[in-house]
Amino acid sequence: GSEWRRQQHPNQRPGYPGYPRLKDHLSFVRSWFLRSLPIAGAMSPSERGSRSSSRSQADLLAGLHGDTPQDFMPDFFSVLKDAELCPLFEEWLKEDLSYENFAFWRAVEDYKVISDKDELVAQAKAIFEKFFQLGSEWEINAEHHQKRSLLENMKNPTPDAFDDIQISIFLLMRLDSYPKFIGGKQFAGYLERRLGKRVNAAGFLVPIDEADDELAEDREMESPGKKKKKKSSFFACGKAED
Repeated sequence: GSEWRRQQHPNQRPGYPGYPRLKDHLSFVRSWFLRSLPIAGAMSPSERGSRSSSRSQADLLAGLHGDTPQDFMPDFFSVLKDAELCPLFEEWLKEDLSYENFAFWRAVEDYKVISDKDELVAQAKAIFEKFFQLGSEWEINAEHHQKRSLLENMKNPTPDAFDDIQISIFLLMRLDSYPKFIGGKQFAGYLERRLGKRVNAAGFLVPIDEADDELAEDREMESPGKKKKKKSSFFACGKAED
């Protein structure tokens, strides 16, 4: 039985029958995920130049209802193609000091559509020097085995040379940066323009007039005059009781 299993699963780790090596499994999943995503196919510069595509702003928010910005999270792929939301996401990334992730993702998208071999090699070298050179201001975080594999790929660059690291960066943006962007001022401003609603102090979306009224009330309660009046009233009451 064990001999047959070894023949059927040559990459199987000894002592764990039925389980292929975790690294090989993850590599397969990452590769499949990259090629199955709607946006995984390289987006040409001309397509990216008109990122709004055929979807309107109303389409992005259609069917989304709720009381918080998170309830109106558009699809991440749509955001990357949208002429208004994508620049806002880039602005947030710059403030978060993590814009190099998006810059790398975009550079690889452009790289993958290059058809000329010499140009492909030159661009691969440029991407490597910009994002992986030790000490570069654009250096991105990549696992050691990914860098080692990339060094091998650089000997004969192909369109998929950066795929493994690109999907890692994409997932990082989707799972970490994007939710934070949704809770930030850039997306709040977008919703205000599109929905006529503003995020109040409690984190809920309310009509702009209502949000302004709440803000005015909060400022009035926090004003020195109000505090002084409350303090004076307290002592006056105490004096009367004496």
